Amino acid sequence: MIDTRTIVDRSRRHHAAETAAETVRIPGQTIGHPGGGGDGNVLRIAYCKVDAGTGIAIQCYLDAYGSDEEVTVYCSISGGENLNKAVRRLADGDWLIVIKINDVWYACEGFNDSGPC
Repeated sequence: MIDTRTIVDRSRRHHAAETAAETVRIPGQTIGHPGGGGDGNVLRIAYCKVDAGTGIAIQCYLDAYGSDEEVTVYCSISGGENLNKAVRRLADGDWLIVIKINDVWYACEGFNDSGPC
């Protein structure tokens, strides 16, 4: 006898995977629902314009490397305050998933201080 709960669960997971595949796009394009959801915030791709330096901010191009739209992206660093000492070490051309909140761009990934080895 087939357990219908298993079939329904598998169907829901399959639908969720299809929806995710439809909304995630290659770097340089919008990620997420085209409408941006209820608050209008949409995830975007930013490409580092420079290698990581001191501080928690890095200059980036929005949507495509070398684009006309340049933004400052702020990053959260656990246990540290300098991107040039954080893991993953950002370099010119690396890309980040970013979101704009109250006119400020933030990296969606967190970083860790590399600390003394």
